[in-house]
Amino acid sequence: MDLHRSYTLPRHRLQLRCRTQNRWLTGCVTTTRRRLADLLNSEESSSVLVVDDAVVELDGQETRFVLSHVNLSTSTILFAMPIEDTPRPPDIRIRSTRRVERMLVGVGPYEIEGDLYRLPESRPREVLASISSQFIVLAEAIIRPAGSPDPLGTYEAVLVNRQHIEFIGLAPGAEERR
Repeated sequence: MDLHRSYTLPRHRLQLRCRTQNRWLTGCVTTTRRRLADLLNSEESSSVLVVDDAVVELDGQETRFVLSHVNLSTSTILFAMPIEDTPRPPDIRIRSTRRVERMLVGVGPYEIEGDLYRLPESRPREVLASISSQFIVLAEAIIRPAGSPDPLGTYEAVLVNRQHIEFIGLAPGAEERR
């Protein structure tokens, strides 16, 4: 038996779509992490992601361009969504031990409404103080332009960069659902 054989962690190719202040970017990231949330909140992506096969769309322009590799500063990401052919099952350990609240988040020119899973002892008014991750996950999320009732899209998960959150609170009607 070879005790010196190195073990290689499995690599995953994650597809993502993310929003910065002025553009949309869609592409793939190769990582040892299984989920985009784990990657964005890990130390290995604390400042830059290498995105392959990136499609960049500029605001207000019909043109888009494709780049084979892009270095993307994670601090510029307003929010990101995993794009999966086959959605992964939710992490039951998290969902069964956490309390869910329907939240409304203002980030840049967008409002995102989604389910936030939080510790039972934390209160909605302290949600940003009680979460240490750079990106918070909103499940079953709807993205809208700020002040508009028309959705841009609905996603199983949206990862919102805490550095760009302007406000966060219970979504309208969330109190009645409690």
